[in-house]
Amino acid sequence: MKYLLLMTSALLSASAWSLTTLEVPTGETYTVAVDQQRLSLTSLTLGDGARIRFADGVSQWQVRADRAVIGSDVLIEGAGASGETTAVSAKAQSGSSCKDGLAGENGAKGIDGSNGVSIRLQIGLVSLGDMLINTSGGHGGIGAQGGNGGDAGGFEKKCSRAPVGGDAGAGGAGGAGGDAGDITVLFWAADPALNVSPVANLIRTEASPGNGGEAGQPGQPGAGSGGRYVKRKTLTGSRVWVAGGSEGATAEAGAPGKTGDQAKVLVEQALISVAPALMPARSKPLTASSQQAEIEAIKQELRSLIQRLEQLEVSQ
Repeated sequence: MKYLLLMTSALLSASAWSLTTLEVPTGETYTVAVDQQRLSLTSLTLGDGARIRFADGVSQWQVRADRAVIGSDVLIEGAGASGETTAVSAKAQSGSSCKDGLAGENGAKGIDGSNGVSIRLQIGLVSLGDMLINTSGGHGGIGAQGGNGGDAGGFEKKCSRAPVGGDAGAGGAGGAGGDAGDITVLFWAADPALNVSPVANLIRTEASPGNGGEAGQPGQPGAGSGGRYVKRKTLTGSRVWVAGGSEGATAEAGAPGKTGDQAKVLVEQALISVAPALMPARSKPLTASSQQAEIEAIKQELRSLIQRLEQLEVSQ
């Protein structure tokens, strides 16, 4: 697969905003690398059916684009992976002659679900088909079943007491669900002809926290030894029945995993516009250089307003 990722400025440090143009062609998938978690774009183009996915280690994706062309059926897939269920503990070894059965191992905890990627888009829209952003947390894995206790060894004449069965292993705790990633989409019309009123309905979001994993079930206790007759003189005869050893102790199921944390979701039109009626009156026509200077000043003002909006969101 081919992707167009044109660098239009000098490379900055990984933590800084870098100026780029990103295009994902129709039907293609683009994977965001760890060093692309913060991008400042002159233009963003996502063709029909384009998919954005994230490499391992990416926890957030912050994109600011002056001009965005987004097709239909676009997906930004930032959901966390579900945790695996750990293996069932093996049955403990049974006791040899006169020996107690060994206790079963406790079940291992289920693997935690991973967190969804936090997405923040600040985009000047040229066109929009429809887009889904998914940042749901992954579900926790089921806790492992505890191991069965080993059976008691034989109760023979040489035994000083009746052997007992091994205790059951407790069930493992369920894995924790992953947190849902926050979603913020701030948009404005980069093309004055674009009607942005339906945009909030064309950008769908899924940001459910991951469910905690189910608790692992306990193992079974090992069987006790059987009873037997021993020689002993009594008023009723010369043999006495001696009861065998008891089975092992039972165990509890593990605790269910914790559900992940909820996400904050905001999809809104940015309260930023530059209308001709608000521009200052000019005594003479703009030259090419003065027009470019005015455009750069407007862009700088736009960035300042967005930064102020970010600060207000953080303080809420």
